[in-house]
Amino acid sequence: LLKIPADRLYRTPADYVRFQQQAGLCLTNMATYDTQQWLRKKNGAYIHCKLTVKKLTSNRMLWLLEKITEPKQIQVGLNHLQAILWITTNEAILITDIQLRILKVNPASSTLTGYTTEELLGKSLQDFQAGHQQAPFYQQIMDSMSQHGQWQSRFWLRHKNNAVYTCELKLHAYNDNDGMGSHYIVILGNPKTSQSAFDDPLTNLPSRQLFRHKLLQTLAHAQRNKKLFAVLLISIGDMAAINMKYGCAVGDQFLCTIGQSLKSSVRDSDTVARYDGEQFSVDLDEITKTQDVAIVAQMLLFKLTQPIILKGKSVLGSISIGIVVYPDDGTEVDTLLELAEGAMQHAKQQGGNQCYFHNHTLQEQYK
Repeated sequence: LLKIPADRLYRTPADYVRFQQQAGLCLTNMATYDTQQWLRKKNGAYIHCKLTVKKLTSNRMLWLLEKITEPKQIQVGLNHLQAILWITTNEAILITDIQLRILKVNPASSTLTGYTTEELLGKSLQDFQAGHQQAPFYQQIMDSMSQHGQWQSRFWLRHKNNAVYTCELKLHAYNDNDGMGSHYIVILGNPKTSQSAFDDPLTNLPSRQLFRHKLLQTLAHAQRNKKLFAVLLISIGDMAAINMKYGCAVGDQFLCTIGQSLKSSVRDSDTVARYDGEQFSVDLDEITKTQDVAIVAQMLLFKLTQPIILKGKSVLGSISIGIVVYPDDGTEVDTLLELAEGAMQHAKQQGGNQCYFHNHTLQEQYK
């Protein structure tokens, strides 16, 4: 059934040693040892088994393995957990197996994720994460659960409507009668408590932190599919003068209008964020050729340098746009952002109201 050596059946060496100790004590006084165990198959997947060890001679034992069918597997221990599901209705509580596959959820789970109970059951917790956590993150969870029986961290959750939230993730091991972890209790805290850190409250655009997270996703997608993408950093000059002349309320309206103008000028698949107080950022995803970036940048520059009428007043700021293109200008998010900022500063130093490519060859073509 399992096709691997006995010492590799378990998640960790510590689990195997614990089993040996328990089985050894029982077999000292009796001929048979019965238990239920989560064991690892050759392909790395786990199965829930009934394990019977029968002592034949002083140095020989017979191991009998019976796979516990899915309905039994789901039911194991859940009667003891039913009450927990309804204690905290404003937090999502999920029961998973040790592979983080969802077996049971409370009503708040649907509210938090946007998915129905039927859609959640049978899926892995990883199916609902937004891509920021990679394989090492889940390996850390597995290691911590095996050693300590618990885990807590921030979790990036993708809602069914494709919005990205952050929430507190807590895992606790639920042990069976043999003291072996058979299920995990997963608690996802309400994301509203931390949402303000990821959406700009003035413009309702993604914040700098969320933009960087989305850029990591764009980078991973581009690397897998050998695609190009571009990052634009846009500085709005003269904001201090605008606030002084027209008032901060008009200045805030001006920034909101700039943000919405940027958002309406690019595709839904692109990301526009408020990068800093007077700066916006744009992630142009999956561009066909670098010349397309120059066309989009020039179009944005034209739109943003037109006067905006606010409360009967014509408001105009200086626009400086810095541009980098993946992979020509860099293959790391931090490098691309740093170079884009340098290009933006160069555009400002040249008097503003212009675009500047970090790549000199592209800049010459742009001219």
